[in-house]
Amino acid sequence: MNRERVLTVAGGFVAVVMVGLLSYTTLNGRTLGPPRHAHGDEVDHGALARELRGIVRDQETYRERQRTYTTNLDELGFESHHPNITVTIRAADKHGWTAVAVSREARLACIMRVGEGGAAGAEVDPYLAGLGVDFERVETCEVSDATVSPSEILGSAGNRS
Repeated sequence: MNRERVLTVAGGFVAVVMVGLLSYTTLNGRTLGPPRHAHGDEVDHGALARELRGIVRDQETYRERQRTYTTNLDELGFESHHPNITVTIRAADKHGWTAVAVSREARLACIMRVGEGGAAGAEVDPYLAGLGVDFERVETCEVSDATVSPSEILGSAGNRS
């Protein structure tokens, strides 16, 4: 490659990087760093529901091995994909489970109930009230009904990556 061509390619690369940096900082409100949404600071019901759906496959794998579901997220190998969402499995037994995803900052909570029986119908209001968030104003959503099967949820949620 001759010298002029190398300088042209290098100059083009530098220009692309500069445009990228300028747009990157502009999206973030004129401060250096990633845009706010890149940190996952904004939470909506969809983000909460995705976190809960991420547990379904892990719970099913666990149940195949142990013949029961678990309340221990570590045993499932589950890690939240969102820094402002806390996921808790409130109850689990061999017939079903109930989990809650909460964002205190966004004042949102979602509940997932899978299977049948006591654990799938576990009470979550006392848990939500104990979080220190003004419970009167917390918006909640139900991701699933207690009679929903894991295959129905996995079919609607697509593959987890």
